[in-house]
Amino acid sequence: MIDIRKVDYLFQEEFDTSQTIKVITGNKPLFNSWNVDELYNCSGKALLMSMNMGGKKYVIITKNSDSSFKIDYINDKLQNFYSQDNLNVNELVNSVDNVYKTIVKRSLEKEI
Repeated sequence: MIDIRKVDYLFQEEFDTSQTIKVITGNKPLFNSWNVDELYNCSGKALLMSMNMGGKKYVIITKNSDSSFKIDYINDKLQNFYSQDNLNVNELVNSVDNVYKTIVKRSLEKEI
């Protein structure tokens, strides 16, 4: 797991992470397909998922001051390579899934 102090600049508002975890893990087959190594609650200010997306990547879910969510995608060098903002809780799963599939597909294409 990464040192969360290196990415805590992304954290904004505290939120009910347990409810968000229920949403993210609600579809077990889909959640399992993301190859999540770890799911970590960052003191109620973020959820951090360590995933294998053609290499180690991290997904950080935070809540904005307007109650919308933001997803940041971080590579193994802790560089933010993609963000999605102004999402509602119901959009989180589809957003993560779409990005996951795109990154894995690109990784597979590079190997061919």
